[in-house]
Amino acid sequence: MALSPFSRWPSSGRWAILIGVALAALSMTAWVSKSLSDAANERLEQRFRQAAATRADLIRQRIVDQLDNLSTLQRLFSSVETVDWRAFEKFAGPMVGDHGMRGFGWLPLVEAADRGSFERRARQLWGDSFAISERDAEGATQPVADRKRYFPVLYAVPLEPNHRAIGVNLHAASNRGPLIEQAIDTGLQVSSDLGPLLIDNRQTDTVVIVAPVYHGGDVPPTRDQRRAAIQGIVLAVLSMNQMFDAANAGDAETGLNAYLLDQTQPEEQQLIRAWLPGGQLAEAPADAAIGGYHAEIEIGRRLWAVEVEATPGWLERNASPTIPYVPLLGGLLTLLLLTYLHSVLNRRAMAEALVRERTADLLERENSYRTLVENLPVIISRYDDQYRHLFTNASFERSLGLTPGSVLGKTLREVFADFPGLDGALLEQWEQ
Repeated sequence: MALSPFSRWPSSGRWAILIGVALAALSMTAWVSKSLSDAANERLEQRFRQAAATRADLIRQRIVDQLDNLSTLQRLFSSVETVDWRAFEKFAGPMVGDHGMRGFGWLPLVEAADRGSFERRARQLWGDSFAISERDAEGATQPVADRKRYFPVLYAVPLEPNHRAIGVNLHAASNRGPLIEQAIDTGLQVSSDLGPLLIDNRQTDTVVIVAPVYHGGDVPPTRDQRRAAIQGIVLAVLSMNQMFDAANAGDAETGLNAYLLDQTQPEEQQLIRAWLPGGQLAEAPADAAIGGYHAEIEIGRRLWAVEVEATPGWLERNASPTIPYVPLLGGLLTLLLLTYLHSVLNRRAMAEALVRERTADLLERENSYRTLVENLPVIISRYDDQYRHLFTNASFERSLGLTPGSVLGKTLREVFADFPGLDGALLEQWEQ
């Protein structure tokens, strides 16, 4: 009888199967856990991208809205011959209500020959003390030099505290004159660096954006034509910190760090403002756990950027709560499977041991029975339904002088064919 592996290796075989099943189950658990974790991370990344894009769009839109307001003001002066103070105040005043919008201004071109008549007309509006003045880059008043042309501030809203800028020739300031010339030459809005105002050095987070207004309304095609057609400059003063903070505060999504960067500056000087949950500021962006979000904003021919990253708290709130339990559940199921399989294998081993025991007992009984039958002094035979011998004991074969096993498969008549003296009636009686 062939023995199974369990009978040959009753212990090692079972353990080999259990170890193999355990490894397979643990590998499956690891694969499922990784697949679910990857899918959850992908969903988390998408969720972060959506939230970060919303935050960046809020910041960008708040700035772009003011650039659009400046363009609207630019079109106003291009569409009419003159705009008086009341019309300017009524038109531009409502645009200043947003957080971070410090004001708008109008700087007409004043040729040197027209300076006296300009100042006389302006005194009718601003009083007898009005005169074109100049300040250096630090805001200190300096003597007015004789120049070919001037760009003094004639209108400014809100008037308080911007009344101190009335009459200041911004074209003479070293950090404003190049902006005005660049705007005239290109016909585009041009932005200054982040820095203090000429009239208030304490306001260090401001950006001045200037836009040219030409006679006739349209932008002339060449630089020389643009220089000849310039009528004046409209400007906007933005507090980047206030606009950035207001945009972040208006987002219902919490747990996101946001950073405002001026990418035209050297890398170590690019960070302008940081917004962290709780209002704490950081010196530089930290590495985001799932990667950061970067969006660029063009402000007056300068490239700014908004970077958003997820905080650990945001990741914890938005992560799938079930993923950490997958390995635990897989391990538990593996343990239950191994326990069940161990029980099955033990029962099988016990059943095979019982079969072996009973088989050995049957073999022993068969051998005893065969020994008894073979040694009985009587003839014992067994036939099929055709009277062919299936079994005969030794006494039968010895009584006829036959070799052992020679009668198996033969009928009675075939066996006794070699004994012609045998009475046929006796043979028939035997068959019956």
